[in-house]
Amino acid sequence: MNASTGSAIEIVLVSLLAVCPALAQNSDFGLLYGFRPCGDCPSSTYASGTEFNYGYQVVATQAGDLYVEVPLVSVTNPVRNVDYLFAPGVRFKTATQSRFSFYGAVGVGVASFGGTATASRTTSGTADFGGGVDYRLTRLLSLRVEARDFLTRPGLAGTEGRNHAMYFIGIAFHF
Repeated sequence: MNASTGSAIEIVLVSLLAVCPALAQNSDFGLLYGFRPCGDCPSSTYASGTEFNYGYQVVATQAGDLYVEVPLVSVTNPVRNVDYLFAPGVRFKTATQSRFSFYGAVGVGVASFGGTATASRTTSGTADFGGGVDYRLTRLLSLRVEARDFLTRPGLAGTEGRNHAMYFIGIAFHF
């Protein structure tokens, strides 16, 4: 390999490495902890849960930003039954020109509810909608408060209806 070929390869490699951070910009990753009213909990009226949420900005306008998001929610009730909810979708975040930003989200996916004393694990399609507030602590870190409602067929996870409302607080990393 001659010097000009080696230099060309170095230029291509450096260019590829420079593009990688640019592709990751305008993304966020949320780590949230929360609760939901629990229909099948014998000792408590609430179940605790976590949400892992990745969002990638696809459009930026003066009115706000549109993200494709992938939330994964895991909820454990006091009898150790675990529910998993996964509903990829979109999130629209308003531009407020301050540390606060407000957003709404919708998605469609699948929900899997842990068994109870009288029923085995059940899986259902789900749609979710919700909203929240981000408060920027730094350029790369924010405090996030969020509420989501997952809609399923009736009678799952000990509820009579089809709504599975969840409330979260946590942090989001922006990169």
